[in-house]
Amino acid sequence: MAHNIVYLPEESLVEVTFIGHVTAEDRIAVLDAISPNVRAMGIRNLLVDFSAAWHETLDTFDMAMLSSRLEREPAYERGCRIAFVSLPETHSIASERRAAELGFQTRRFYAKDKARAWLAEQ
Repeated sequence: MAHNIVYLPEESLVEVTFIGHVTAEDRIAVLDAISPNVRAMGIRNLLVDFSAAWHETLDTFDMAMLSSRLEREPAYERGCRIAFVSLPETHSIASERRAAELGFQTRRFYAKDKARAWLAEQ
């Protein structure tokens, strides 16, 4: 799995693009990598682009790992916005539901420009 991370503090945004095969562990590793910068920059929006990626099926254990990681995430205050681009519905429904339970606002998009426009709304 490869990924690209772009920080745009003037837009209060970090954009993560996943490329290739992506596992739950990969997603957690990226969260670990961006958290210190997100916290330091006061970023409130996250765009996660999966349009160049493919996924393993997330089982109950994978979802529990992701959920646990989000629960203990100090960088993202409750109410921050997360836009998923091209995340398969089989993966996004559970992720979106859990993120909402934790106080995050999420939406799924098929186009990056639409995701960025939603994140820019305040």
